[in-house]
Amino acid sequence: MTVEDPDSIDQITASEDGSSYTLVMVETRSFSGSEEQNDQILDKINLYLEVIQTGQLLEQFPDMRGKEVKVRLVCMDEPDDPPLVELLTSGAGLFAKHGVDFAVEVVPREFIERN
Repeated sequence: MTVEDPDSIDQITASEDGSSYTLVMVETRSFSGSEEQNDQILDKINLYLEVIQTGQLLEQFPDMRGKEVKVRLVCMDEPDDPPLVELLTSGAGLFAKHGVDFAVEVVPREFIERN
């Protein structure tokens, strides 16, 4: 799953020691600066915020209760389009209000395409 699917969490990973969980958003495309792509990323951010805010995440995954939760946008290049950077910065602020760290992780294309 990728950011193109606004209705699902792309991936959830647990740290080896089980002390934290990461909700992963996956963007397999290069950033184009298009409004459509930015809207898809916004929709995905909103979904992740909703499942965190409503407690739905903990209902589905009770083992996450009391653990650190992180959100990562995994992509193959650094976002540099000003509207997208602004969107991601705003998203990070909203996640922070819920005690959730948000960051962009740039990884090689091969890693994204394998998953």
